[in-house]
Amino acid sequence: MISYEDLNIHYKIKKIREMKNFTREFVAGKLEIEPRTYSYIEEGKGNLTLKRMIQICNVFNCTIQELLDFNVNKVLNFNVKLENGNQGNNINYQEVNNEKELYMALIKAKDDLIDQLRTDINQLRVIS
Repeated sequence: MISYEDLNIHYKIKKIREMKNFTREFVAGKLEIEPRTYSYIEEGKGNLTLKRMIQICNVFNCTIQELLDFNVNKVLNFNVKLENGNQGNNINYQEVNNEKELYMALIKAKDDLIDQLRTDINQLRVIS
């Protein structure tokens, strides 16, 4: 049987916040709570209700499942955006078994983009 402590939710919340480059004050403001209250959540000292967890997931733009499954050792793709003057990131989870697989996926994505650009250029030449 798994316990609440085994889930390490407070640690996961802290790591996601850091990876998104959000300050504690920014997240607390979005949650409409005091920064110290939010700090208690990250430190595992505060009560974390399901309602509050949903609110945090909304701030992080992730699902509860993504929060629960979060593993700092997994590879993450970041899509940078600005949100209310605070630089943040949307997290798209992509599990990669090893660095070679990630490298190969990046090369394939690059090659696909190059092929698409070549197609676009050829279509533009035909139009001209």
